[in-house]
Amino acid sequence: ARRLENEAHQRPLLEGKNGQPLLDLIEKKLVERVGFYEQAHLSLEILDDGEEAEEELAKYLWRFVKI
Repeated sequence: ARRLENEAHQRPLLEGKNGQPLLDLIEKKLVERVGFYEQAHLSLEILDDGEEAEEELAKYLWRFVKI
């Protein structure tokens, strides 16, 4: 949510929202989209944010590029 809060001015759906209203919107959108997410062939749960998460995601994706 912090990342999205900082980028809200670039995202019309989030513009003007922060704090609890932003969290409520995120939760609502996740619930609406869960069916699509469940259809994904690949999924990765990252419980961290920041540089370590980016590195973990890059390593995970690189395995599939090499195949």
